Amino acid sequence: GLTSAALFFIVGSIYDRYGTRNIFELTGMLRSQPDLAFLLCVSLLADAGIPVSLSFVSELILGVTLSREARWFMFLSFSSTFLISTLASFWVINRVVWGSDPSRTPPPPFFPPLDPSEWFVILTLLISNGILGLATYPLVY
Repeated sequence: GLTSAALFFIVGSIYDRYGTRNIFELTGMLRSQPDLAFLLCVSLLADAGIPVSLSFVSELILGVTLSREARWFMFLSFSSTFLISTLASFWVINRVVWGSDPSRTPPPPFFPPLDPSEWFVILTLLISNGILGLATYPLVY
């Protein structure tokens, strides 16, 4: 929910600045847009299910329930899809945020920084994701 909304908003901001949504054309965002790169990293990690996010709580509850109630096939399929999605998030972070060797790529063009309304929307989504993730911890433990 909230993490997906933040990711869609960040991808829209990237599209406004770079003019493309093609992952293979985006590289080294940390050098040209450090604030947007940081928010993309936080959103992708929250989507991957790091603790203190709602994704972590839902994946933990789903994993525990499947390991207790369902067949092992369901638990193994859940675990493998969780692993694949986490690896995909790390691949995007490596490709888009860090990019290739800076000595091999030309310096990035100048892009305008995030404006206050973009900061407000993204931070509201990410902070509420963290607050709701922390609020549900007593339900899990």
